[in-house]
Amino acid sequence: MSETVQSQMIGFLTLAQFWTRVTRLFATISKARVMQYKLQLQTLKKGGLCMKDYLSKMKGYIDI
Repeated sequence: MSETVQSQMIGFLTLAQFWTRVTRLFATISKARVMQYKLQLQTLKKGGLCMKDYLSKMKGYIDI
């Protein structure tokens, strides 16, 4: 567990409290990533790229 996550887990008295916090923390991170990926895909422009390069760029966003 990273130090950042560890610091947010201090003070819990039960394992249930700990897991509730872990679940919320990672759900928030996941939602932020989904929004970031969605924005990247929505704003992607083909411009002067050939189709192969355009699709590769798109795939690169998804594979992150």
